[in-house]
Amino acid sequence: VADSFTLDYDFQKAYRGAAGAPSIADGSNDSTNPNIIVPKDDETLDAQYFAEDQFEVEAPSGMLGLVLETSADGVPTVHAIKNTSALASEVQVGDRLLSVDGEDVTVMLASDVSRLIATKRDNPVRRFVFARPPKKGGTHDLPR
Repeated sequence: VADSFTLDYDFQKAYRGAAGAPSIADGSNDSTNPNIIVPKDDETLDAQYFAEDQFEVEAPSGMLGLVLETSADGVPTVHAIKNTSALASEVQVGDRLLSVDGEDVTVMLASDVSRLIATKRDNPVRRFVFARPPKKGGTHDLPR
């Protein structure tokens, strides 16, 4: 026979805050309140709720003029843009390259992606999908 028990716990008080006390919802930085989970100035909260926006760009044949590096999480990321790049007005340093002509490159090293792009340099049009991380405050500045 299974034992049963009751837990006399006041969820209203714990999660909504006592009268006048800070609550989780107000994002206050009161370190005396053990119920505060994320301080309001924690940037990881913004990163979770303001995800990257994706955008597609088309590039003509020839050299791209982008320097890619593999980011800490393994995704090829724009490290530098040459002044002569056909994508200079659309791509920014920090943009993450997600696909090349429909091929997922998020699990490839930047050097492998660069070789893949080089094999397609004679194609009349190449399609790239990038993701741009939000600026502080959660806004995006995407190409039009």
